[in-house]
Amino acid sequence: MRYEIEHCFKSNVQSDQEEKLRINVSSQSYMDNVMWITKSKAQLEQILKIADEFNIMNNIQTNYDKFEMITNKKLDKDIVEVNFGSSKRMIKPLTSKESVRILAQLLVWTNSQTEKLNSTCRYMFKRKASLPLTTPNSIIHLSLGYAIKDINTIQAQRQLSRLYNQVISKGMMKDIFEIDCKQLQSELLSNKSPLATWNISLKDLHQEII
Repeated sequence: MRYEIEHCFKSNVQSDQEEKLRINVSSQSYMDNVMWITKSKAQLEQILKIADEFNIMNNIQTNYDKFEMITNKKLDKDIVEVNFGSSKRMIKPLTSKESVRILAQLLVWTNSQTEKLNSTCRYMFKRKASLPLTTPNSIIHLSLGYAIKDINTIQAQRQLSRLYNQVISKGMMKDIFEIDCKQLQSELLSNKSPLATWNISLKDLHQEII
């Protein structure tokens, strides 16, 4: 199985002749992590059933030994039976004192969401540093103060770093990124690549995130 990425564009607006970029991509791949968030165990099992059917149809192997579950509901038992569709597994949900790595590379928070998170982080930092709660937030974030980066800055740096890595990539990723840029350029009705005026300092991309 494979899929095709294609884009047609005019390099000269005064000509009717179109140029075409095309690349065939094999569907064979490696998926590192998948995260499902549901309101109930029944809803989770329904999603897992669909995912299991898709995996079987496409010959995708799943490592159930790495399955982790967290919940904010009080459970009667320490072990929970989870129906994965073609099989059932006994899972021990993590407790509130245990941690788990959450995949969030593709998660982008809105300004209102980041402001709520920033507010919570600033409150915890002030309490931990024995600072008055009335301490101006600028003291926490400015380089002359504690130089703690807010979540908006961290999020922007990660997105820009990801974009920069795509720009300097080679092989198939380079070809796919070129098509993406051409598509964006067409949507913007621009005569230049979106990256032509991209002016971001590398020091902004690779600063240590605190």
